[in-house]
This record gives sequence, C-alpha cells and structure tokens, in this order.
Amino acid sequence: MARLKLCEDVVGLVARVQVVVEALRQVDREVAEQLHRASRSVALNTWEGGASRGGNRRALLERAYASAHECMGCVKIGCALGYVPELEAAEVLWQLDSVAARLWTLCHRPR
Repeated sequence: MARLKLCEDVVGLVARVQVVVEALRQVDREVAEQLHRASRSVALNTWEGGASRGGNRRALLERAYASAHECMGCVKIGCALGYVPELEAAEVLWQLDSVAARLWTLCHRPR
C-alpha cells in the first residue's frame, strides 16, 4: 500500500515539476529539458521498480532516487539564477525531498 501511495505521489510530483519546467523553458532550455527528463525518470523508475523483484527492483528505485536529486539540482539552479520564484522552488523541493526519502527507505530497508 505504501508503494502505491508513493507511485501516486510521484505522478503528482511530475505535474508540479512541469510548472517549473515551463518557467525555465523561457530562459534556460537545457536545464528545463534536463528537469523534464529527470522528473519522468523518477516516475517511471518508481512505477517499474514497484512491479519488480530482487536486485532489479532495488536498481530501479535507486535510479529513481538519483533522478529525484537531479531534479532538486535543476530547481536549485533555476532558483539561484532567479528563473524560479523561491516560494515555488521551496514547495517543489520539499515534495522532491519527501519522495527521495521514501525511495531511499525502500532501497535500504532491511530484508
């Protein structure tokens, strides 16, 4: 049940990140595209990892975790350069951090 909730939250995250992607596209297309791809990677690897077993499951969830951190970097760059409002960045970063923490827990849960 927790994995299903995480998957649903990740889909919401992609929609939330898309607002930042659109803001970034106006001024920094490369960072916008990187954020676009990384956010989709978080979602798709989380969903696939949730349906996988063993080492493949862990590898997919670790990839989703790393992509969440990549998204954080893109948002922080956009904020530092003044392209993303701080309040919007803070909300998106909080959601990314929450998802990353749950992914980390799933990856490192004792067997």
